[in-house]
Amino acid sequence: MKLIYKSQSFPVTIENYIPSSFDYDQWVISDEYSKVAIGNEYRIVVTSLADIRDHNDLTLIAVQTSAFIEKLTMLLKYAVGMSLNSPHKQLTYQCTRGIDIRELPNGWSANIDEIDSFLMETRPSHISITVFPNNANMPTSALPELQIALNNYDVLDEEIKDLIALHNSAVESDERSCFLILSKVLDMINFLYPPSKSHPHNDKRISQYFPELQPFFIDTTIRKLFEIANQRKETRHYENQKTRIPHKSIKGHEAEQFFQRVDVLALSVVRNRLGLPPLNII
Repeated sequence: MKLIYKSQSFPVTIENYIPSSFDYDQWVISDEYSKVAIGNEYRIVVTSLADIRDHNDLTLIAVQTSAFIEKLTMLLKYAVGMSLNSPHKQLTYQCTRGIDIRELPNGWSANIDEIDSFLMETRPSHISITVFPNNANMPTSALPELQIALNNYDVLDEEIKDLIALHNSAVESDERSCFLILSKVLDMINFLYPPSKSHPHNDKRISQYFPELQPFFIDTTIRKLFEIANQRKETRHYENQKTRIPHKSIKGHEAEQFFQRVDVLALSVVRNRLGLPPLNII
């Protein structure tokens, strides 16, 4: 008997899905894609190559698989474009088209199903709908890029591995924490792609290193993102260092754009280092 792990589903549409798989170390990596009544579901499946013959096998292979899946989960962000465990559920910030009330905070349970059943029995007529977001699109399966990412991960420089871990932490954290961590992500990108010493105020790093992102960023530069990060209390500095007065909050359209742009920039940096093709941001 094989040990099988399945990820939660990603709410994505795949234009030309063809089932496939590949072997990596002790596992077979495959995927599943299905169209359901309220959207589409895409998930990654990890199956042990070895058979489980006794409890010793089960313990050993389960521990090894869980450790491997931690790395796989981080890399899914760069192959699929969204984080498996993100409360934001997508590339953008707070644009989820629907909310599944059964998705609870980690470590908590609730009697939502019990109340739902009670309401359905007591109401004379009802409509029960659970809405899921469905706002990502991929031309094909993510498996080919996931295989490249897995093969190249171990030879990455340590600072890129740190960036991957930090970036995943940012998009998986709650709203209060994500901007602080994204500011650290921005710090690391600034370290990897330092500004020009001769023209520090004319920041052309995005057009120079990631020209495919220029239509998405328009006139936003890494320097401008830093200005926001330095002057909002949720990001790098809680207060103005001179006046000792708290900075104003980051919110609304500014918060959305800051999240989007730092997230997409980190995606592009890591994909480039993993040997994946440039992003196509629409």
